This record gives sequence, C-alpha cells and structure tokens, in this order.
Amino acid sequence: MGALVFEKKTAVIIGGTSGIGLEVARRVVEGGGSVVLGGRNAGRLDAAVSELGDAATGATVDVTDKESIRAFFDPIEQLDHLF
Repeated sequence: MGALVFEKKTAVIIGGTSGIGLEVARRVVEGGGSVVLGGRNAGRLDAAVSELGDAATGATVDVTDKESIRAFFDPIEQLDHLF
C-alpha cells in the first residue's frame, strides 16, 4: 500500500476500537488519512483515539437506534470511506 494512499481522506469506521476495525483505522492514519471511530463503549473509543493520535476522533453510537446514528453522522463534514 502506498504511503499516502489515504491522504486528505476521511474514513468512518463503526466498530473501530478493536480487531479488524482498529487495524483498518491504523492503516488509514498511516496512509495520511483521518478516521472517525464509532462504537458503544466510550472507554474503548477513548483508548483507540488516543492510540491513533490527532488524525482520529470518536463518538459513541448505537447502530440499533436511528437517532443515535443520525447524531453520530451529523457532525461529520467529510466522508470518503465507510467501514
């Protein structure tokens, strides 16, 4: 994968606090992009965002609740990839 393949791109990753989602987030950040992580556990979100640094933000979201999904996506200004 090229070093800047995600440069100036934003990936939104639901479930990005562990496993495959967190690894995708790492690769996006390594590739020059930014990530918005979504998950149910605020503590795990904070830990993942801290690990990823300034290129990451996160917010809790309940994917079974339409209002929670709307509140999660509303402040996102740029979305290039959804995982």
